Amino acid sequence: MTATRERWLLMLVAMMSILIVTCIAIPAWRGGHQAALEAADLEVRVERLERRQAEVRGMRDEYEAMQAEVRTSFKRVPKSAETAQVVQALSLQVDGIRVIDQGFTAGVGGTPSEGDFAILPIAVTLEGDFDAVFSVIHKAEALDRLLRVSSVRITRPNDDGSATAPVLEAAIGLHAVFNPLQEGN
Repeated sequence: MTATRERWLLMLVAMMSILIVTCIAIPAWRGGHQAALEAADLEVRVERLERRQAEVRGMRDEYEAMQAEVRTSFKRVPKSAETAQVVQALSLQVDGIRVIDQGFTAGVGGTPSEGDFAILPIAVTLEGDFDAVFSVIHKAEALDRLLRVSSVRITRPNDDGSATAPVLEAAIGLHAVFNPLQEGN
């Protein structure tokens, strides 16, 4: 091969090398560099998403804890007085020994204004021993709905003073709180 031909071949190889570098290697390097930047950006986004997911899990746990606290600490306010359910829940078995007599009287509930609650007064009269009286009060406070014990009057009628458990007469005033203006329930 001649020197001229070698120069032309060398120039052709150099031009091909430059052409390959400019057309293939540099764009590939730029694409790789861009891909590396995008990968780093995606990693940052993934880390943010993982932090957000942890925050959401924490918020969900807090929400569930708050719901549990509301269920245990607060009582529901129904749409109606639910007098029949209250009477049924507070009724004791009249056995003639522990409970001699029990009666319920419901008053008239007021109409609430916007956002206020209505109250239906309920009077429970009971003739029996102290455990029966206490049982009615305890049941009233243990109901899942808002039912306030507004008054308790316990008297002991004149009797022969027997040594057995004394018979008591109790009048228990209750307020069944309800909200007929509320949505749902």
